[in-house]
This record gives sequence, structure tokens and C-alpha cells, in this order.
Amino acid sequence: MAQSLTKNPGPGISLGRSTARASRLRTMWRRLTRRTSGLLGVGLVLLFAAVAAIGPAVAPHSPYAPIAQPFVHPGAGYPFGSDNLGRDVLSRAIYGTRVSLVVGLAAVFTSTSIGILLGSISGYYGGAADAVLMRLTEFFQVLPRFFLALVIVAITGPGIGKIVFVIAILSWPPMARLVRGQFTSLSRLEFVEAARALGYPTSRIIFKQILPNAVPPAVVMGSLDVGQAILLEAGLSFFGLGDPNLISWGTMLNIAQGFLQTAWWMGVFPGAAIFLVVLGFNLFGDFLNDLMNPRSAR
Repeated sequence: MAQSLTKNPGPGISLGRSTARASRLRTMWRRLTRRTSGLLGVGLVLLFAAVAAIGPAVAPHSPYAPIAQPFVHPGAGYPFGSDNLGRDVLSRAIYGTRVSLVVGLAAVFTSTSIGILLGSISGYYGGAADAVLMRLTEFFQVLPRFFLALVIVAITGPGIGKIVFVIAILSWPPMARLVRGQFTSLSRLEFVEAARALGYPTSRIIFKQILPNAVPPAVVMGSLDVGQAILLEAGLSFFGLGDPNLISWGTMLNIAQGFLQTAWWMGVFPGAAIFLVVLGFNLFGDFLNDLMNPRSAR
């Protein structure tokens, strides 16, 4: 009987779930509208996501071909002006949005996956596995991340995949320590002990019982890490280590550094884009933290 109810819930149960889901959405919306910073963060993230998704299709000009005289001031025809080769800065900034967001999101997804895997093993099993993995985590944490990334990319050569890999490999330790702490505390709670007593396999305990409760803090940290990954990619591209076949904001800043007195707009607009997208993800992460933190909810 219980199994049939679980597999085929009646209309009353379905209605109750729908009502509860609608109530959670209303609560989320009220809390978002009460926090100006959270609303700003969500708006900035959605704005840059939309630009990355559809911006290249509606860019006013080609970002590669000269379409005007060099160093045209920002105006009606060219809102962001033109660069030293006569290329439209607005179109290049639009194309750079996709590269920067893809690098940031891909790097954070990879580093978060590594951190969750190692942190869950360390926190759940403890003992020798915990000691070895935490020493490895501490080793990576003390490394100078930016300068090591410079050295690795300079040795291996530029490329978008290599940049994502380097950022991910150097960014996972904080996530691993966070997940390890969550697993250490959650694995001692009654519902986990009950699952062990019922003979549940370890994989089910980890993925069905503990991990869903450890994911919210990891999501918050991951959203904050996106901005840091974008900054790191921009720094590498600024030093000429970005993918030469792609346009990114860091590459635009690298080109602009020799013309700032002549064409200030070449550096101001991509720099402003980096500032706004990092600000948006930081504010969005703070909002997620408040949303998922029961103490903040109260």
C-alpha cells in the first residue's frame, strides 16, 4: 500500500506538493525583492548570460574586420568607439562575454566536481584517506595560484581548454575543505546512522543521504568562484597567454594597454564588463547564501 502511494500519488498529494513548491517560489521572490543587492546580482548575471547566448547573433559589426577609422570616439554610430585597427569595440566586447563566461563556468564546474569528490571521500571515510587528501589540499592551497597559472600556460602554450584546466586544478582546495567539513558533521547525524543500520550500501548513503545536504554550501561557493575564475582568465589573457583565436576581455585589455592615452575607451569598456560580471556573481552568491541558510531565513 505504501509503495503504491509512493509510486502513484493521488491528486491530494500532488496538489500538496505543487502548493508547497509555489510557496517556496513566492518566499524566494519576496526575499529577492527585499534585497536590493541580491536583485542587482541576479539581474547582472542574467544580463551577461543573455549577452553571451544571443549577443554574437545581434552584434552590430564583425569583431574581427575593420569597419571604421582607427580610434573613433564613442558615439552614435559606434557606442564603444573603435580600436587601433578600426574594429568595433562594442562587438568585440559582446563576443568576449561568451568566452569569459564559458571559461569561468567550465573551470568552476570542473573544480567543484574535483572538490566534491575528494572532500566527500575525506569527510566520510576519515582516517588515512582524510590525512592524505587534506595534506594534498593544503599543498595546493599554499601555491601562488596566479603566478603558477602563468608559468603553466606559458610552458604548455595558450588555449581555452588549457586555461580552463589550469584554473580548475588550482581552484578546487577550498571546495574540498568545505565539502569535507559538511560530510564530517553530517555523517554523524541520526539519519545517516539509521541508513547504516538498515544496511544501505555506502554509495547510496553518500549520494542519497549526505550529498544532497552538502550541496547547497557548495553551490554558494561555486557561484562566488565564477567571478574569481573570470578574473584569473582575464589576467592570463592580459599577459598575452589567452587563446589567440578567440576574443576575451583580457585580450582586449592587453591590446588597449598601449593606447590608453590615445583611446581610453579601449580599456574602460572591457574593464567595466569584468567589474560588473564579477560583482554580479559575488552579489548572486551572497543572495544564495542567505537563501539557503536557515538562520538567514529566520
